[in-house]
Amino acid sequence: MRIHDCREDMLRDIVREPGWKMAEVGCFIGDFAAFLSTLEPAELHLIDPFEGVLCSGDKDGVNIRHCDGDSAYEYVCSRFRDDLRVRVHRTTSPGGLMRFGQGYFDVVYLDGDHTYEGVMRDLPAAFSRLRGGGWLTGHDYSVNPERCPFEYTFGVRRAVDAFCQTHGLTVSHVANDGYRSYAIQKP
Repeated sequence: MRIHDCREDMLRDIVREPGWKMAEVGCFIGDFAAFLSTLEPAELHLIDPFEGVLCSGDKDGVNIRHCDGDSAYEYVCSRFRDDLRVRVHRTTSPGGLMRFGQGYFDVVYLDGDHTYEGVMRDLPAAFSRLRGGGWLTGHDYSVNPERCPFEYTFGVRRAVDAFCQTHGLTVSHVANDGYRSYAIQKP
């Protein structure tokens, strides 16, 4: 397994050429999407329902922020208005992913519903939309106690590990942020 200092380094290692098609599920106010856009994708699809009161911390699980879903949606649309590669989809996942054809994406980053059940719905949808050799990635796989003061309460790791076991896959990359990100390459 390859260990990276942060999720940005992990994605830079995975995305080695411009022009890839990417999706981020769960984008909050678009901070990580802004980073993804620096990787020069051909397309970047942001999938989020932007419903209710949203809450998110940074990649280390600290600096918690809250905002209204409608305000977040308007902000993300405004933030990427001039970037024709970025498309904002105000919808839930996995339905938002299923709008695309099989094998459409090169990279899908999951950071939406963190419950075991939610991740178990998103994983097969995302995996089916990846091309062979593409990357299924996501956030909140586990906690790094050196960077994050909070207890790990998400269902992400259990779901990802179960999905990998069922499909004969392995987590090949981990980013050592406070809440670790993971990457799995589709054969």
